[in-house]
Amino acid sequence: MSRVLRRQAGYTLVETIVAMTVGAIVIAAVFPVFLLLYRVETTWANASQARASGLIAEDSLLRDVRVYEVERSEPTLLLLRALGTGPTYSVTYSVKRWIDSSGQVRTALLRTVRDKDGNVLSQRAVAHGIRTFTTGCFGSTLSVSLVVDGSDGTPVPVSPDLLVTPRNLKGCPTP
Repeated sequence: MSRVLRRQAGYTLVETIVAMTVGAIVIAAVFPVFLLLYRVETTWANASQARASGLIAEDSLLRDVRVYEVERSEPTLLLLRALGTGPTYSVTYSVKRWIDSSGQVRTALLRTVRDKDGNVLSQRAVAHGIRTFTTGCFGSTLSVSLVVDGSDGTPVPVSPDLLVTPRNLKGCPTP
């Protein structure tokens, strides 16, 4: 009986170490690309969400400024009055901050409607995540600047600023 000795097929220890080393080098070269793509996607999503909140706030502000008379414009407050001879009421925009049940600071742009005696008729949050709201008058143009909380909590300015020429005869009030 003759036995045929066959060489066993397989990898040697040296071949395995070389393959693992080459694989580690390839992974180390590709990892920064994945990290960069992750950062770009996170930043893009953060800015997109902030921009959406800012656009909602700008839309509400634009509608009201075009309909109501701008009575007072301060850095963190916008006061509008109803035009015409009908009921007298005012619309105020301001930023409200509060701490939720989990201890996080939340913000929202509030639209408050008051009657001539100062009683609140309605109050609603126009847009959540508005960190700062700044208004200013330049000639007959009202400028509104918003900074929104991004999804990771960082402030994201909404640009460009909203520039509106009020439709009322007085235009933008002078301080």
